[in-house]
Formats: sequence, structure tokens, C-alpha cells
Amino acid sequence: EIEIGTPQQSFQFLFDTGSFSTWVRSTKCKNCGTSTDNAYNGSASLTYFSYNTSGSNIRYSDGSSISGILMSDVVGFANLTVNLTFTEAETSTTYLDGIMAMGKTSIYSDRSLFFENLIASKKLDSNIFSYWLQENKYWSADKQFGELIFGGVDNTKYTGDINWIELIKSDFYWSISMSEITLNFNSTETTSKIDPYSLNLRAIIDTGASFSYLPLELAKIINEEIGGKFYQTASKSDNSRVVYQLDCKNVKNLPIVKFQFFSKFGELKYLNIKPQQYMVYYSKTVCISAFFGRKEFPDKRVGLLIGNILLMSWYTIFDSENNQIGFANAQLYNKSLEPKLTVITSKTTATKDTMKLSPNVTKYSESIYITSDTTLKSENFVSTNGSFTIISTAKPEISTANLNETSNHTTDYFTKTSDETTISPFNFFFTLVILLNIYFLI
Repeated sequence: EIEIGTPQQSFQFLFDTGSFSTWVRSTKCKNCGTSTDNAYNGSASLTYFSYNTSGSNIRYSDGSSISGILMSDVVGFANLTVNLTFTEAETSTTYLDGIMAMGKTSIYSDRSLFFENLIASKKLDSNIFSYWLQENKYWSADKQFGELIFGGVDNTKYTGDINWIELIKSDFYWSISMSEITLNFNSTETTSKIDPYSLNLRAIIDTGASFSYLPLELAKIINEEIGGKFYQTASKSDNSRVVYQLDCKNVKNLPIVKFQFFSKFGELKYLNIKPQQYMVYYSKTVCISAFFGRKEFPDKRVGLLIGNILLMSWYTIFDSENNQIGFANAQLYNKSLEPKLTVITSKTTATKDTMKLSPNVTKYSESIYITSDTTLKSENFVSTNGSFTIISTAKPEISTANLNETSNHTTDYFTKTSDETTISPFNFFFTLVILLNIYFLI
């Protein structure tokens, strides 16, 4: 949960490394989508301040949007708070309480990002945050689990070494340069058809997206190599994003997809993606590829976007202080991890449900478990990655006037054909807000 104001008001936000504008749905909202139960009341907060000027006008690819005024208030998790300037949404056609923007660097001169303010407050031991999602073959939406740590890493959530890759310095996004993509069929690597892309592709690491988006030509090459067939465009009104279908029964014969990077120290490193990770059950009989094709990115730069379904393969560390991002193989757990609300301080330990932490994480001072809003629960569908109840999100297009979130954080939904049972797009895609542990390190 995100806590805003004095006294605190609680909301469930989408944690989004691909966005730059935090917003919360307001009680002033005139069009609040499908849910008006939980909204921010600025007049009830002693620390609320309105700038009486337009905030972000954000449009999403599914046609939803928010707009509002710029304001400031105290924002935080548990007892860790900072002052933040963000948008109080007065119109909204999405059901989200709000989005916590976690882009690398703010694109605005009149507002900053939560993590930037957290760094400035000097409350963290290190200016990093770490991100882990549980991979579970029989994962159900209400038992989905993840961990987000501010100020440190949890050594129990990964295996092997951390591969550090330098961030693109001039980019506002958490982005890195990918040198090559290869396929490994039973130890035989195939690279010939992907050779045209053996160059420095910009890869954006995006916790607010479900799937991954590649240039149309590259997506076509990769999906054909793994046996994918054109399925449909992302929606009836949008032919700029393409979806490919895979044979659900062929997962054992599919290759490992390998993303190649040069480490910060010049060494060649690979991030491996297993077939079980990039094959997604869209229904009980239809599987789709996690590699979507995309015509272009909002800022017109060639590149790709890596979303949550692929990020489950790795423990990811966002290091602002050293301008780098770290990847390690994610630790897998056979049993579902249960929800816990834990508070650990340097002097006392007070818990509602005590969590046993390894010696590597005893310094974490605050932790809180974020559970899903029951109103978001809906029909689940079987998946090799588990059953998903997923929230549609969108990503911003940089503009001097408005933040036009029409692409990078694509809404991650598409229309199903008429012979299949329709699943609401708002219930289709993976969301971090379902179950997430947040730790604070001081």
C-alpha cells in the first residue's frame, strides 16, 4: 500500500519503472472508471498543497486516460515518507488507485520522482532498489508474490553472481544496450536470422509492462524461429502491435532465448529466458509468445522493452548511484509464499506475522506486504507461469505539453477472436500490485 497525507490515506499503486508521472485518483474525480471506492481527499490532509495548475494528461492505449491538477503531499510506505509533487486525478477512466512513477530520471522541471526524493532524504543505506517476482507453475492470482527492496538486496532471492550492466547515461528510462539476441536449440545456437540486429539495441527495463515489445521485424524473426504464427494485432483499432501464437504442446522443443550484453567491465554476459517463461497461456487451448511486435516507441528510438513476464527470470537491481543495473538468476520457490506484514527496527522487532530473514537482510528496517484489492479479482486462466489476474497499464510518451502514455507502457491487451471465451482486457495482464513485499534498508 501507498500512504498519502496527514493523517495517512492508503491506496494500492502500480509500481512502474517505465513512468515519470505519479498520480492518485481524487475525490474530485468526475469520471472515475469502474471504481470510486478508494480516492484521495486532499482537503482531509494537513500536508496537502495544491499548485492550481494542470498536472499530467495521460492517455492509455486502451482508450483510458487521467488528467488533473498538480499538488504535493507526503507519500510513503510504512513509516518512511517523503514530500512529493504529483497529479491529483480529477478525471479518470481507469480503475487504478494510482501509479507510482519510478523512472530513472524525471523529465519534468516542476516535479521529481519518489525514488529521487528518497535518495535526497538520505534515508537509504544505498541508492538502489531490488525487484523480484516469484516464478510458480501453479501460481494463482491471489497467491502471487514478489519482493521490492529499497536500499539493498536480498541474497536469498537469487543464485550465482550479479551481472552489472551500465545504464545508458543520456536516457530518462532504466535502459541498457543489448548487443545481440541468440537462440539455443539443444546447445546449438542459431544466430543467422538475427544478425541484422547484432548491434546496440536500447532495452528498457519496465516493471509496469506485462509483455516485452520488440521492433516488428525483430519480433517476426524471433517468433518464427520459435515456431510462432501471427495471431492478431493488439486490438481492433491498433495494428502497431502484433501478437504471435505458439503451440502449447511444443514447449519442450523450444529454444532458450538469450539476450546478450556487455557487462560494465567489458565481459560478454547472457540473460537466458526459458521457453516456460516466454510461452503464456492466453486460454486453456491458446498459447501466445511474450515477445510482442511493436511498430515504434513513443520517442521514435529503435529498441525493445522488457516486461514482467521475462523479468521473473531474474533478480533485478536498479542502482542509481553507480548508473548500472544488475541481473542474477532468480531463486525459485516450490511453495507459495504467504502474505506477511513485518516491521523490523534496529532496536526492537514487532511483527504481526514474524518473517524469518536471513543474516543478509537483517538490516532492513521496514517491510510491508501489499495485497490485491478484492475488486480486481476475476476469472483466472491456466498458464505455465501460473494463473494471472492482470491489470492493464500504459506508458508515457515524452512531450513538452502533456504526458501521453500511449505506448511504452502499452496496455498489454488485445481482442480475442470470436470463437474464444472473452477475457476482459482489464483482467488479462500481469500486475505487481497483487502480492508484493517491500523492504526498507536504513
